[in-house]
Amino acid sequence: MGTTVNGWQIGSAAGSRDFYKGNWALRAAAAKLGIYGNSEAEAVYPFTRSDANGIVLDGSKHTYQMTFAPGQLPPVNAFWSITMYDGRTQLLIDNPINRYLVNSPMLSDLKKNPDGSLTLFIQRDSPGKDKESNWLPAPNRPMFVVMRLYWPKDGAPSVYPLGKGSWKPPAIVPVRNLNALAVTRFGDKSLENIVRTDERYGHDGVFQGPRGWAYWNHLEYPKPIQNPNLWPDTQSTYFLGRLELPAGSVMTMDFRLPAIPLLPVCALPLGTQYLRRR
Repeated sequence: MGTTVNGWQIGSAAGSRDFYKGNWALRAAAAKLGIYGNSEAEAVYPFTRSDANGIVLDGSKHTYQMTFAPGQLPPVNAFWSITMYDGRTQLLIDNPINRYLVNSPMLSDLKKNPDGSLTLFIQRDSPGKDKESNWLPAPNRPMFVVMRLYWPKDGAPSVYPLGKGSWKPPAIVPVRNLNALAVTRFGDKSLENIVRTDERYGHDGVFQGPRGWAYWNHLEYPKPIQNPNLWPDTQSTYFLGRLELPAGSVMTMDFRLPAIPLLPVCALPLGTQYLRRR
């Protein structure tokens, strides 16, 4: 429902009979999402099950952060809240500090960053006493997060028009992979294979170590180049190499492969000859 903005779905699914105009599928979806919702003039409910990379939010796998830039808290005339739910049951989460949401009435107790921004720590375990004021406890499993904006402001910045407003909710960003050194790799390669391969090739001047979805998923702090565009190709490992060749030169790649397609991706100077498969 709605438009995806930084991983959040923003739209309107609740209203009067005139709003639905006989669209009972939308009404059923609204009831499944959260029955007794308000119209968009009274409240807007951005919700998400995904992080900044489109991966399912899961407190058993990652810790997350969500940062509001200075002056970019949810623009409302009344109040706002961010509530954590179990990803499967959509029920509240039992947690050691009995905190089920972070909202605008709590602002005076939240710690802001030196630049005036506000970071929330979304994770299953405490981020530490010094950060616990900004902790939104998460379940040890998939999660479902709902933001509520009551009486949203019309003037900029605003969430209106829904999905295209000048105010956008910040993405929930994965920070630490809790299983980086404790689980078997997705696909057909073991975690030990990943570590050994990276140690062998990771510092090479040309070939910069393995890349691919499965590899990236097990890194503590993946670099942008390690966040692949090969989804969902989970059983392959790719190596990235950068070579600068003079115009007109010849590069030969001599190798053997099983009977599968080969898709070289190269950017070479005009006139350069390359690639030989045997």
